[in-house]
Amino acid sequence: MRTRWRFGILIAAILALLSLYPQFSLIYQRGSEYNGAAFVNDNDESVYIAYSQSLADGRPRKNNIYSGGAEERPETFLSIQTLPAYVSAFPASVLGVTTQSFFPFLSVIGAFAAALSLFWFLRQITGNDVFSAAAALLVLVLGASAAGYGAVKHLAGLGHASAALPFLRRYTPGLAFPFLFLFMGFVWRAYSDRTRKGKGNWLFAGASFAVLLYSYFYLWTTVVAWVALVLIFTLFARVENRRAIWRFWLRLARCARPPSFLISGF
Repeated sequence: MRTRWRFGILIAAILALLSLYPQFSLIYQRGSEYNGAAFVNDNDESVYIAYSQSLADGRPRKNNIYSGGAEERPETFLSIQTLPAYVSAFPASVLGVTTQSFFPFLSVIGAFAAALSLFWFLRQITGNDVFSAAAALLVLVLGASAAGYGAVKHLAGLGHASAALPFLRRYTPGLAFPFLFLFMGFVWRAYSDRTRKGKGNWLFAGASFAVLLYSYFYLWTTVVAWVALVLIFTLFARVENRRAIWRFWLRLARCARPPSFLISGF
């Protein structure tokens, strides 16, 4: 049965609007004194904004944002997890604006993509469009509460809400977060479809992992842990198919190898 994308798009649009609530709140509170500033979701974002701006200004990938020099430095967590920086820096450079001004748009992009990718992933498993849309909304909105974060914690008088929706922290993990569900979805499709037509799922799963690898440490390690748990479960649940199971995951591992130009640096 065909996927009815309108349900996923509706949920994605709701999340996209919700992601802009802090910006609208800032504009409202500042009133006539609002001078175009962008809200931040976390104190770390000032570092990411500075690094993205350095790339937009033409400085090398391994530059030192603290010294202000253009010379290359050893690898850091910024230069390794660099894909979100280029996604932020390139449009800002083309549009002629600062990366800080562009960051609110990252919230919209991240929220919309996360909701749509989660809807698609759940649709692969359940085959139910309405359920998948509702589940995607509940997971993304209430998932923070399950982890001890979110506005619900504050409204219930249980403490300060340090991050209303942590997955919307722009740059990390916001931009890479949708690829977590894309990876899982393509693995599911590859496992379910053994025909020649389904072979492209291996490549898409590998490409999704490569994006996560160069975007955010905690996302790609989550994928590794998820793969390990699924592997262990299937090995014990399907003893008679262990050889085929090993071949499946080894093939996926080969597809998930990062391209050589990423390994050597760019």
